[in-house]
Amino acid sequence: MDVSNKLIYTLTEIAGILNTLKIKYCLIGGLAVSMLSKPRATEDVDFLILLEKDQKDHLLLEIEKKFQIIQNKDPFIFKNATIWRLIVKDKKSEDYDFAILDFLLADMEIYKNALNFPLIIKIYNREINVINIENLIKIKELSGRRIDILDVEELTKELNKK
Repeated sequence: MDVSNKLIYTLTEIAGILNTLKIKYCLIGGLAVSMLSKPRATEDVDFLILLEKDQKDHLLLEIEKKFQIIQNKDPFIFKNATIWRLIVKDKKSEDYDFAILDFLLADMEIYKNALNFPLIIKIYNREINVINIENLIKIKELSGRRIDILDVEELTKELNKK
């Protein structure tokens, strides 16, 4: 399975789980940038999620039904972000090596607000909440990483077309 198909498969499966568990989320990161503006390379699937204490265990149980969890570490705490990373492998596919899932926890007001008014995109008949351009720009500006600055430039160009 090539990288793009693996990421889309992982995206749709995890979004389905989040939808079923009624966990508030949005797709963010490189895949969201690719959907909202200019396509770019990425190697992971990034979600912004509002995760209540009792939901983490349920989420892990549901993920484990479809994926083998190769790595599940405590969240990384950065200045402006708390990121919970899972590395997973599809249980059924032999040519699916692994995928990285990054969950940005909505533990700051800017992140909680960014979960409002997502765009709904259908992929393989699955509804996926994708962050809107304005909120994605705000989140990427917080990071300050070089790739995020480039993403902000592309997203701003797309926003100015409207």
